[in-house]
Amino acid sequence: MYTYYISAEKMEYEGGSSTDFKGESAGSSSETKDNVYDVNIVENTFSVTNTYNSKKSNLNIEKYLYLEMNNNAPIAYPAITFNVTRTYNKNDGVTLEKESVKNIVWTSADVKKAYTDQGKPTDGLVSETFTISNLPVYAPNGSKYTYTVEEVKTNLNGYDTWAVKEDINSGNLSTYMTDVNKKTSLSFELTESSDNTVEITYASFINKLQESTMKTVVITGSKFWNDWDDSLGLRPTPDNFAKNSLSLWRNGRAQGGTGGSAATGDIKLDSSMYTIKWYTDNTYTEEVTDDNYKLCDTWYYKIE
Repeated sequence: MYTYYISAEKMEYEGGSSTDFKGESAGSSSETKDNVYDVNIVENTFSVTNTYNSKKSNLNIEKYLYLEMNNNAPIAYPAITFNVTRTYNKNDGVTLEKESVKNIVWTSADVKKAYTDQGKPTDGLVSETFTISNLPVYAPNGSKYTYTVEEVKTNLNGYDTWAVKEDINSGNLSTYMTDVNKKTSLSFELTESSDNTVEITYASFINKLQESTMKTVVITGSKFWNDWDDSLGLRPTPDNFAKNSLSLWRNGRAQGGTGGSAATGDIKLDSSMYTIKWYTDNTYTEEVTDDNYKLCDTWYYKIE
């Protein structure tokens, strides 16, 4: 009597790649895995099952955010949003449209907590790491997935973004803040291991105020004295009046989007941030360096 055996020898993918399963010994159930599929042979049957189960990898998204400071405190705590997508090439070479993997929001409340938990750094630098675990490296047809991490800038106006595909671990961030790294997204294939350990792929993003947005804003006003043309000699000099009686304030609107920062409220500017020029007709101008408030594009000023 003949005894027949079945074994899984090879998985071949269109395009020429393949995996040699090195068929199993006769007479027993077995399970083997290549990079993409598990192969199960049931004992004493001719049943072979291939189950999609790609090698996995973890993705770490590192975020470094320089908060805008005023009088040694952050003006606002902007929310940060990332979109993670993936795609792969079909067997005919056509790239599929990107599919969503995950949307990540670092809310304003969490950014504020990070600032406190990280010791209220004087330079305003806060950081956070977001991990997406067990992402498949391969698509069902054997092609590698291409993943994209994009920072959404819709409600993060006025900040530059630098991005690199490596673990920068809060080192010397300035070395990464170069023109070649100035981008809002990274696309890459995940790192896979040669054993059963799970590798980590890093995507790091840095945000800092755009220095190029600084400009001078001129605010014009007039001061009228009802003192009989200073007949009693009590009118202060323009410099004394400006120093002791005038103050300049500004505020920014709330940040849009999910988990965004609240409005800043009125912020009194230090006198070193602006200059006042007086004219003989009792009119004056105030000149202030305006940084185009990052979260809403525009500062709103008032004088008291």
